[in-house]
Amino acid sequence: MIRMMVILASALLTTLTWTHEISAASWDFIYECDKLPDDPALKDKVWEVYKTQGIATSDVCEITAKKELHITDPDNKVCFFMQPVKNAEKATVEARVKVLSQSGVGYTILLGIEDGAIYTWLDLFPDRVQLDGGESHKVDMTDYHILRVARDGNDVTIYVDDEKAIQGQPGGTGDRKNIIFGAGSTAGTGEHYWDYVVFTTAGAFSPKELPNFLSMQAIGSRGKVTTCWGTLKHQS
Repeated sequence: MIRMMVILASALLTTLTWTHEISAASWDFIYECDKLPDDPALKDKVWEVYKTQGIATSDVCEITAKKELHITDPDNKVCFFMQPVKNAEKATVEARVKVLSQSGVGYTILLGIEDGAIYTWLDLFPDRVQLDGGESHKVDMTDYHILRVARDGNDVTIYVDDEKAIQGQPGGTGDRKNIIFGAGSTAGTGEHYWDYVVFTTAGAFSPKELPNFLSMQAIGSRGKVTTCWGTLKHQS
C-alpha cells in the first residue's frame, strides 16, 4: 500500500512538473489564419495592414478551404500586416509558412519584430530563410515549416522546426513597434501560405521553454492529448 502511494505521488509530481514547464511561458497573441488579418470579425485581434493605395486586402490575399492565408503578391503591390506592441526588446514570434515563389529583395516575404530603433526581419525564400542583413539557412520552404524568431536585446536566434538555425543580431533601424509579416516590397513578387502566426513579448523563448504552437494544439485543458480542429487542420 505504501509503495503504491509512493508511485502515485511520484506520478503526480511528474505531471505537475510537466504542466508547469508547459505553462511557464505562453503565447500572448494567436492568429490562426482562418480570416483575413484585417477582418473586423477578429475584433481586438485585427491586424493593421499596409498596402498599395487603391487595392483591397482581398485583391492579394485569400483564406483557403484548409484555413490558410494565401498571399499572391504581383508586381507593384505590397501587403503586409502589423500588430502593434509596446516593447519588443525581448520577444518571440513564430509562424508556420511555406513559400512557393519569390522574386525581389529579401524582405519581399518576411516575418519579424520591429522595436522602434531596431528591427529584426526574417526574409523568406523558396530555398532558404535569411536574417535580414545577416546569415542564411538552407531549407526547402516550398513545404510547410515552423519558423521562430527570438529576440533578446541585441541577440537574435532563428529556429526552423524547433532546431536552432541562425544566431545573429538585429538588422537595422526604423520607427515602428510591431510584429510584422506578409509581402513587404512593391518591387518584388511572391506566393506564400501562412498557417498561423503567434507571438509573445514576455521574453525570447526557445522551443524547449515555449513549445511550438502546433504541438500545443494537441494538448487539452487538462493536459490530455486530444484530437482537435487545429490538429485536423494541420494534418490535412
